[in-house]
Amino acid sequence: MSPRPALLLPLLLAIATGFAQAGKPNDATATSLATPVLQGWMHTDLGPAWAQGYKGQGITVKVVDDFASSTTYGGNLGDGSMSQRHGEWTLKEASMVAPSATFKTHDLGNTSSVSLSRGLNVLNASYGTYGPAGLNTSTLAFTPRDNSIISYAGSGSAVVSKAAGNDSVPIGSAGALGVDYLNLALRGRASAIY
Repeated sequence: MSPRPALLLPLLLAIATGFAQAGKPNDATATSLATPVLQGWMHTDLGPAWAQGYKGQGITVKVVDDFASSTTYGGNLGDGSMSQRHGEWTLKEASMVAPSATFKTHDLGNTSSVSLSRGLNVLNASYGTYGPAGLNTSTLAFTPRDNSIISYAGSGSAVVSKAAGNDSVPIGSAGALGVDYLNLALRGRASAIY
């Protein structure tokens, strides 16, 4: 599996900007003991962000992805080859970018609402909600999981980092699986980034 810069840049932006210094050490936050290692696939701004103390302290990253299927992908993020599920790769990437953040998971098989933690939340949604072209997002019946993500992005309750896809298909256009209507529903929301 190749690394997905689409996940990393939004997460880096959320961490580096600190959203009111949430991810930077201060008098009430101990400096992280984690020693991150810059890998070749990481954005070049990550090293300077870490050097300034932005390592994800005070941020909860919830990865909404596949953690239960039997499908695995082989890859190497710089610490040895392995085979993992898609969600496990995404979680590993995020933990390497923000080593001092708190990480939680929500499996795709669980369609209940995604819960938030206290403080700054980053939701990573690297999956799609596909359907045939021509549907209207305002009339679709999204799952409670997707509705909660859309709501959090609209209210600014969480930074929603949504994968735009790996097929170079513009948001709103049909790819091999159809149109990703979750992407369309998130477009223009206060805290959704692709």
